[in-house]
Amino acid sequence: MASEVVSFEVSQDLLAALKVGVQDLGRDICLLAAVDYFQQKKLSLGKAAQLAGLSRLEFMDVLAQRGIRGCLIMMNLRWRLSWQVLQCWQTSNE
Repeated sequence: MASEVVSFEVSQDLLAALKVGVQDLGRDICLLAAVDYFQQKKLSLGKAAQLAGLSRLEFMDVLAQRGIRGCLIMMNLRWRLSWQVLQCWQTSNE
């Protein structure tokens, strides 16, 4: 898959005020953009996770930590599904 590079200038004093390096700032900005685009329904969960550089499950965890409601519902469904799979596995091994 082809990709593009997005760049912008940030002053040294701004980096110092944030107490982050260039790499960390880039990751933070990608994550913030992914969360915002997901909330605006401009990106699906999978595409937003891709923008953030995370797996879908990791991105869902980030959304849940930030209290994003739609994701909390999805996390609950994920937990329930995991529990059901575990119960089926235990039943089949008895």
